[in-house]
Amino acid sequence: MFLRISLLFFFVSIFGDLCANSDDSTSYYLVYFKDKDFSQNNIEHPEKFLSLKSIERRKKYNIKIDTFDLPVDQNYVDLLRSTNGIKVLGISKWLNAAEISIDINEKQTKFDIGLIIQKIKSISFVKKLKYLGTLENTHMDKDSNEIDGIYYKKSKALIDLKRDSLICLFKDEDYGKSFDQNKFLGIPELHQRTGKMSSFQIAVFDAGFRNAYKVSGMEDLLDSVQIVRDYVDHDNSVWEDDQHGCNVLGFLKTYNPGNYIGSAPFANYTLIRTENANLESLTEEVNWLLAAEFVDSLGVDLISASLGYHAFDENQLSHNYEESTGDSSIVSHAANMAYKKGIMVVVSAGNEGNQSWRHIGFPADALNSLTVGACDEKGYHAKFSSMGPTIEGRIKPDFLAPGYKVNVAAAYGFYAGNGTSYATPIFSGALANLMYLNKNTSLDSIRSIIRNASTHRHMPDSIYGYGIPDFDLADHLLSGFDTIKRDVFWINKHAVLFQDLNIYYTPSHNQNIKITITTTIKGKRKTIYRKTYLVEKGQVFDSDIMLQYLSEKRKLKKKKWQLSNLELIFETESGTFQKSFQIK
Repeated sequence: MFLRISLLFFFVSIFGDLCANSDDSTSYYLVYFKDKDFSQNNIEHPEKFLSLKSIERRKKYNIKIDTFDLPVDQNYVDLLRSTNGIKVLGISKWLNAAEISIDINEKQTKFDIGLIIQKIKSISFVKKLKYLGTLENTHMDKDSNEIDGIYYKKSKALIDLKRDSLICLFKDEDYGKSFDQNKFLGIPELHQRTGKMSSFQIAVFDAGFRNAYKVSGMEDLLDSVQIVRDYVDHDNSVWEDDQHGCNVLGFLKTYNPGNYIGSAPFANYTLIRTENANLESLTEEVNWLLAAEFVDSLGVDLISASLGYHAFDENQLSHNYEESTGDSSIVSHAANMAYKKGIMVVVSAGNEGNQSWRHIGFPADALNSLTVGACDEKGYHAKFSSMGPTIEGRIKPDFLAPGYKVNVAAAYGFYAGNGTSYATPIFSGALANLMYLNKNTSLDSIRSIIRNASTHRHMPDSIYGYGIPDFDLADHLLSGFDTIKRDVFWINKHAVLFQDLNIYYTPSHNQNIKITITTTIKGKRKTIYRKTYLVEKGQVFDSDIMLQYLSEKRKLKKKKWQLSNLELIFETESGTFQKSFQIK
């Protein structure tokens, strides 16, 4: 008896609090392998382990096939599977690891788990184990998977409608409830040029897509070619799980002309459940990783994930701010790897801006993710939107998009919702359109051009990032302005304040331009800024002098009259443009 107790204490002390106090629970681990068996696969023959679409995407972006693409050694996996007491749940080629679970019950105690772990650690090809948490086994009754036949009829009707519709030549009124949130980013203008974009594939990671096929304009999710996966329950049915993913997807996919049009209604979608809405566990980061590898194999172009992590139910596993290095966490590493494989990754910043944590979560800190915060209907930062920077001072979030009182498309109608979870799909759809219009442009160039088309591009910070992007402008910056016969002064007819404060001008010939800012002081107009610039033919002259001026004055807490009744005068050889602002 003493020996058994001593051994149990030994195992628990080594592995920490490995298991929750439950008589019926499951512990999860990552088993890392030391190497891969290169005799089974060769990077010179990627067709043996990568899909054609995945290979084509790598070729398009000049991404080399490397050892991370090689599968995990199957012999290692088989040996693990043959080990009594464990289940192999998933395989990660990017980490060269396997996720396993070990049940704790009357037959298999904590002591037995200690012995199993010791056995695994002693295997020659095992590099290390990482504890992911212990979850109580709850057996919740799910809603029936049976789908009413009427929705299959609606699915076919929507498929036919999309097939026969004109190529996205929408009028403003066609957007209905979604117009205000889409116009922020220049989405209606992009739609005029994008077309059906059915070859563009977006993967959405979330906690479930409960009743998504019941939303008017998303019934075609029941199309037989629709790909869905569930990495939580491993049952590959996502329609009866959490509602959050349904709400998120609606911002992207809904096609209900006259009522609601999403930001990318004609794209192809892959729906992945990686999140268990009933708990917070490190296993969810592994789910995210496995999902990213899966959609890479499908050849997807963009991942949109309105998920984030920092605090877990087992406190010892929680992340701290010092870990926001951009690649420390499993999920941030996965986001970076997906990007390196040619997938654009868009993630939400988090809703902790007015909470004690305040910071962005993970993978919002990832080096290669585009992290999206939320702004209100006037373009100002929403107080709940999480802030950066990262621990080493990198700018995060990257951008802001509408996420305050935005219209959610639901099965029973529309309602206003808040969150960076909603800002993310609006942004993702706009980005998908831009990528589709510029198919051969590198991901780095796409990211750079979005920055150049954003409000705070010359003065990014930890609240706004690079600001609110104008994707219509970004597309013009990529394709070039037509300046053969005329100068181009960029005008965003739907601009909010921060967008309106910026200037973009391209002349048809070399010329001097003059910028003047005036304000009213004690009833008289006074010039507070004046400067002349030489702009060369075809060069894009961009100025955020108004934004810089306002930011500087606000920091100095100048009197209100210096921030109100401002007028910008922009003089060129072809004419004079004037903008007036009432700044409160």
